[in-house]
Amino acid sequence: MTRQEVEQIENYLEGKLSGQELEEFEARMNEDTFFKDRVEEQKKLMVNLGFYGKRKAIKQKLNLYHNELKQERSKKDKSKVVKFLRVHYPTIAVAASVAVITVFATLFSIEYMHSVEKQQHAYYKELRRDLDKIRTSQDKIIRKINEDNKIVSPQSEGTGFAIAPGYLVTSYHIVKGADSVLIENKHYKSLKAVVVNTDKAHDLAVLKVMDTTLGSLPYIVKPGIASLAEKVFILGYPKEDMVYGEGCISSESGYEGDTTAYEVSVPVNPGNSGSPLLDNNGNVIGIISGKHLEAEGESFAIKSQYITEMVKQMSADSATTIILPKSSKLRGVDRPQQIRKLKDYVFMVKVYRNE
Repeated sequence: MTRQEVEQIENYLEGKLSGQELEEFEARMNEDTFFKDRVEEQKKLMVNLGFYGKRKAIKQKLNLYHNELKQERSKKDKSKVVKFLRVHYPTIAVAASVAVITVFATLFSIEYMHSVEKQQHAYYKELRRDLDKIRTSQDKIIRKINEDNKIVSPQSEGTGFAIAPGYLVTSYHIVKGADSVLIENKHYKSLKAVVVNTDKAHDLAVLKVMDTTLGSLPYIVKPGIASLAEKVFILGYPKEDMVYGEGCISSESGYEGDTTAYEVSVPVNPGNSGSPLLDNNGNVIGIISGKHLEAEGESFAIKSQYITEMVKQMSADSATTIILPKSSKLRGVDRPQQIRKLKDYVFMVKVYRNE
């Protein structure tokens, strides 16, 4: 303990603290048991020092009496000595007894405090060592929990939609270089998917769903070309919840006259890439690939015929056969009902890469 703390303890024991200083001191004793023990030790020490002071005063008094006795002896006045002893014997006897008791009490208290201090110091070191062990163990546990529950953010996100039971299509630029792909919506929650084919030229990728087959689709991927000014709508995930947008075909060609795409008057945001472009009957006529940076509210969509061509090529080049739906269940159905049937087949696509 510091000298200032010792002086503060002495002032407290002597009743010299008051007001806020006293409140702070008592609050510290209530909160710090080690400090409270030191206050008790100091109190015992001051009591013992008080006994020691009394013992010293009695010793001085005895010395005075002894000098008086020596003086009396030098005068050989035995009667006065007897008289002196008669007068002072009770005091001398009590003083001697108190002195002896005080000496032993002081020695015992000092030895006891040394013993207690050593025990407390040893206990403190042992406790400190145990605390260090516990802290180290807790740090390891916390690190393990953090590692096990580490939230890894996807490197890219977009939208995808089913084209057949167990298969989705999305934009190639979303899944490029993917080490892991998860697809999500409110109905299926989170599902694992793998990239099984890509068409870089038309920014298309086919994903295979690993956890379920998704069931039969209520819409078709329309192979024909949509007409200028035809009404269209999209569903996608520019945020955690699905977002609906509508507009029309504003051009039969895309950026700088690209005939593989449409220009559509539907505003899109990051995350809409891979969204299905649908006609009034709920059929897929394209897939959103990007937005027009020079025209507000305009975006581009790859025509659906390139989706069907990629699927046919896959069936021809490998053992993977994807059977696209032949009929639609959304014709003549109003828009809210169309959305209710479509939303289970449109997914948020989350892509993770080991970077």
